[in-house]
Amino acid sequence: MQLTPYLLILTIFLQSLTRVLSQALPNESENIDFISTFSNQADHSFGDEDYHQNFFIVIPKNQNKPFFIRIFDPDTGGNHDEVKDNYSKTRFSIYGGKGCFSAPEAKEVYSKMNINTGQMITSKTFDHSNKYDNQWFVFGPFNPKEGELIEEMEGYIFRITIEGLEGRNGNRYRLFISENHNNNLAIEGLNTFTYKYTFKLISKEQSVAMLYPFVNKDVVSIKVHTFDFDNDGTILLYSLKKNRHKVKHSKNNEWVESTHLIEEEEKNTTLNIQIIKKDNKDNDMAIYITNQFNKPVPFYAIPIGGSTKFRYKININYFSK
Repeated sequence: MQLTPYLLILTIFLQSLTRVLSQALPNESENIDFISTFSNQADHSFGDEDYHQNFFIVIPKNQNKPFFIRIFDPDTGGNHDEVKDNYSKTRFSIYGGKGCFSAPEAKEVYSKMNINTGQMITSKTFDHSNKYDNQWFVFGPFNPKEGELIEEMEGYIFRITIEGLEGRNGNRYRLFISENHNNNLAIEGLNTFTYKYTFKLISKEQSVAMLYPFVNKDVVSIKVHTFDFDNDGTILLYSLKKNRHKVKHSKNNEWVESTHLIEEEEKNTTLNIQIIKKDNKDNDMAIYITNQFNKPVPFYAIPIGGSTKFRYKININYFSK
């Protein structure tokens, strides 16, 4: 089919937008306010019970240009943060090399994870100083070949490990993977993912955050685990076969889980989890998903294969007189 000039321009625009969004964490389509990592003396009821998380970057095999990891507002005591003291610290570390992804510990979602798998390339600790408040800090440049080559992903994998150190503050920040030191310039074919996500929802009534877990051909059921949602609305699951399936959501300072069977049509597709907020209060929460073997299921910044929508079936009955 030959595209009209309008459709051609629209297609190019949408492809470009997808590339840009895949570099941003949280990405725009997730509609999440900030990633959250609290310092290790913070109350669990603030929304973070293990004070760390990991994000994985997939750099395409054919990418030869160096890249940068840009962090927006990495300080612990500024405009966007949950401030409880003036001595909290957060450490950002970048890992590559063998084991940064392939080691089983690297994909662990629980709090006793060994966060030192792979080779640390660089690290920096931020405190409450306002030097980077509402500003960007930049790691890099990085050689793509410093990552761990994972053939089935057709790329080199890097890990960003974020740890909340001493203190009680909640650090809220954003990330962008860029070809440029000074600007957010997307890298063709890049994607990012995580296995456990701790974040701040947009403080607005009826705001809808969206997450995109990918289930492969071997998954027959999933458990959705949520922490400290504060009973702040509704969580729904969508797929080719599921329309507004309710996910159990947590109250304050508790984990809950719900099990959902995966049908044949849903395998090798992206699910859509929608978190619909009830109130306009601040709310940080955590979520992860496991399969029937208790192995974590990844959330991708950009849904693999696109965001899956429920497939309606329309039955039409014809009556003859």
